[in-house]
Amino acid sequence: MINALANICGENKLLSKILIVPSYTIGQNIIGKLLAATPVFNLKVETVQGIAVGLGMPLLADNNLTFADDNITRQLMFEIIYNMRQNNKLEYFTDMQATPSISDSIWKAVMELKFAGLYCDSLDENSFVCTEKGRDIKKIIYEYDCLLKKQGLTD
Repeated sequence: MINALANICGENKLLSKILIVPSYTIGQNIIGKLLAATPVFNLKVETVQGIAVGLGMPLLADNNLTFADDNITRQLMFEIIYNMRQNNKLEYFTDMQATPSISDSIWKAVMELKFAGLYCDSLDENSFVCTEKGRDIKKIIYEYDCLLKKQGLTD
């Protein structure tokens, strides 16, 4: 891959180039390896999320919304799970402690469902091996979406 990128950079020295990577850290590591092979000019590192945020920000601003990054949404998820646990609103997750690691695992599951286009109202609790777990996930997603809306955020 580095050789192919080196060829592209060598053949297109002055043209603007965008390297799309999973994270900025990975992009910087690739550029470091690339610099050993060829001079690099006009190469910008971007992530898919970074591009989406850049394109979406004007639309969000027009609707008075702010993009909540992963750090913010993880914190919101912890708050939701902690509060639901304290108020006995959970059926399946009753014996768990509201810890950052548990919250992060649930956050990842919720994000996967949302990225798959499944939201609270379209999620069938009977699709889960344990329907209580399905109901809890639906409740968590509902509370999460309500909290985002209340704070003028979107994910």
